[in-house]
Amino acid sequence: MESLSRLSRLSTAPGEARPRTAGFTLIEMLIVLAIIMVLVVIALTSQSSFNRSFLLSNTAYDIALTMRGAQNYGVGGRTIGSGTVGYGLDFQKSSPTSFLLFADSYPGLSGWPLCHETPLQSQPGSQPGDCRYTAGQDTQVASYTIGNGISIEDLCVYVAGPNAWECASNNAFSQLDIVFARPNAVPYLSAGSGGTNIGWLCSAGNYDNSYVPYCTLSETITKACIKLTSANGGLKVVEVNAAGEITANGDTCS
Repeated sequence: MESLSRLSRLSTAPGEARPRTAGFTLIEMLIVLAIIMVLVVIALTSQSSFNRSFLLSNTAYDIALTMRGAQNYGVGGRTIGSGTVGYGLDFQKSSPTSFLLFADSYPGLSGWPLCHETPLQSQPGSQPGDCRYTAGQDTQVASYTIGNGISIEDLCVYVAGPNAWECASNNAFSQLDIVFARPNAVPYLSAGSGGTNIGWLCSAGNYDNSYVPYCTLSETITKACIKLTSANGGLKVVEVNAAGEITANGDTCS
C-alpha cells in the first residue's frame, strides 16, 4: 500500500501539464559549435606557426653544425691526398637553396696566392689553398640542399673599415666562403665575385696580399652572417665571427 501511494503522488494528476524535459536549444547548440570552430582555427594556426618556426630553427642549426664540422676537419688536419688542407663552406647568391662543403686544395703549395700565414711552402705542416672555393679546382666534399620551403635570403659580412654590414642583396658580392685551417680555429672569411680575384673582402688573417692584391686592405671582414627565410614567413640567421664562434637562430645579424 505504501509503494502504491508513493506512485500515485509521483504521477501527473488529470489536467496538469507534464514537466518539460531539460535540453539544449538550437541557439545554444550554434553558440557551442561556433566556440569549437574558433578554438580549432586557433589551434591549427598555432600548430602551423610552430611547425614553421621549428623547421626554420632546425635548418639554421643544421647549417651551423655543418660549419662546425668544417671547423673540426680543418683544425684537426684532415687530409686530402698526401697533405692536410683547410675546409670550408661556400655560399653563392645565385644558389639560395644549396651550399657546398669543400676542401681548400687549390692552388697547390707551388702555386699562389695562398691565404695562410707566409711563407709556408718550405715549412712543416704547410697547406695549400686560397681560402675560397674555385669550381673545378677545389675538392667538393658534399653538396647540401635546403628543403621545406626554406632558402637563403641574404649573405652579409661585417666590414671593419666603414663598420657596417655589406650584403649580397645590395650587390656588394655574390660569393661567400668560410674556411678553417690548422692550427687555429679562427675562420678565413672571403666575400667577392666568382671568377675574379680583384676586390675581395677578406678577414684579417687572410694573407693573399703577400702575393697579389686580392683583398681590399682598407675593408677587413670581422664576421659573416647567413640569413634564412621560410616561404611562410620568419627569419633566422647563422653567424660566425673572427674568433671562430658559430651561433644560430638569431633574428638579425648582430
